[in-house]
Amino acid sequence: MNRFKVEGFPTLMLCDSQGRPYAESGFPADMSPADMLQQLEKASAAKSKRDAAFAKAEDATGLERAKLLIAALETVPQSTVMGAYGKTIDEIAKLDPDDTTGFVKKAQSERAVSELEEGFAALMEEGKFEEAAKHVDKFLDKHPLEGEPKQKALLFKLYAHANAERFKEAVAIADQLIAIDKDSKTAQMAKLVKGQVEQEVEQE
Repeated sequence: MNRFKVEGFPTLMLCDSQGRPYAESGFPADMSPADMLQQLEKASAAKSKRDAAFAKAEDATGLERAKLLIAALETVPQSTVMGAYGKTIDEIAKLDPDDTTGFVKKAQSERAVSELEEGFAALMEEGKFEEAAKHVDKFLDKHPLEGEPKQKALLFKLYAHANAERFKEAVAIADQLIAIDKDSKTAQMAKLVKGQVEQEVEQE
């Protein structure tokens, strides 16, 4: 669960012989055997696409190889990249030392957010919700993130405020998060939480 950042249960994670995920699927209550077979066919196609990109990268060098490796990683579940494709990320960093693709910066941001999550989770388990929110603030002061990595950090803060029943603050954080990119996966999660929190605000 931690390695692949699984958030829903049950989740089917399809991996190659090296343990690297290339597709994932949930199990909706109304999923039929035919639906599952369709999901597996899509997974097989995703693996073929990934493997083709990796194969193409074998004949390339330098920045071109880095771009092809990035293309391969873009075909797999993005939540699993940091935990399962570390060697590929390190190779990309060596091939593109100036980070002309911007991929390394993004990967470093995702890695930092993963580290933030560990400390945040510990505080939340202890019921230290306000400390957890401050933990996120300190992290963002140290790591000036952009895009979805910043949204993920703010989502943690949103959870902290919601659990502390600081509902108005939670709504404000949700709006700040969504404004960064309203179409991202993290923004969709924030919208759901915001809806639940707004109901609490109305009842106050």
